[in-house]
Amino acid sequence: MGTPKDASLYRALKPLDIIATDERIAIAASALRHALRLSREATIDAIVVATADSSIGSVVLTNDLGDLRALAGVRGRTRVEPAS
Repeated sequence: MGTPKDASLYRALKPLDIIATDERIAIAASALRHALRLSREATIDAIVVATADSSIGSVVLTNDLGDLRALAGVRGRTRVEPAS
C-alpha cells in the first residue's frame, strides 16, 4: 500500500494506537463539548480529546492548544502539548 514517498508516514504511525470513533467516544465527545458550552465547530477537537481520554497517559500534540487544552481539562485524563 502506498508509494515510497509514504514510508516516513508509515514509520511515524507505526508506534501509534489507531482508535476508531465509536458510539462511546462520540457520546464522550458530546459531553466534553457541552460541558464547556462550545459550538459545533469544536466537535473534532472534542472527538480528539475523548479518544485520547480512552487511553491512560495520552498526550495530544497540536499547534492549536486553545480548545484542546480546555476540553482535556474537563476530565484531566489527557495532556495537550505544543507540537513544535
